[in-house]
Amino acid sequence: MTRLFVAAVLATILAATLSAPGAVAAPVTAPMQSDSSVPISVATATTVELVPAVAGQSIFVTHYNFVAAGAGSVKLVSGTGANCGTGTADVTGNYTLTASAAVEAGSGLGVLAIVAPGRALCITNAAAVGMYGLLSFAQR
Repeated sequence: MTRLFVAAVLATILAATLSAPGAVAAPVTAPMQSDSSVPISVATATTVELVPAVAGQSIFVTHYNFVAAGAGSVKLVSGTGANCGTGTADVTGNYTLTASAAVEAGSGLGVLAIVAPGRALCITNAAAVGMYGLLSFAQR
């Protein structure tokens, strides 16, 4: 009897909430899944655009991996302008790698990092050493 009473009260509260002016039920969303990927291939000390900016859309990073051809460091950054040259902000920390060392994060399902709308995603390689890998993302 108590369970029935509690269920009735909760149903009444839920119905009143959803029928209130302007009320919208929160949508059920699935985890973010990548729908695009780009290869990573940088062999000089530079910053290179991986995913271009789209006005009003964010970039959701779901997976990345880097393998170093020699000792160096690499990180993902965001920004505007050519190769994220304006307003650059770190998306990941700096990964310092030795030859043949690798870093991998994520599986392609679930968000590791979000780049703000209208900003590009770039990779910064701090040394003239090859950094190779893959980045998976969704852009919405």
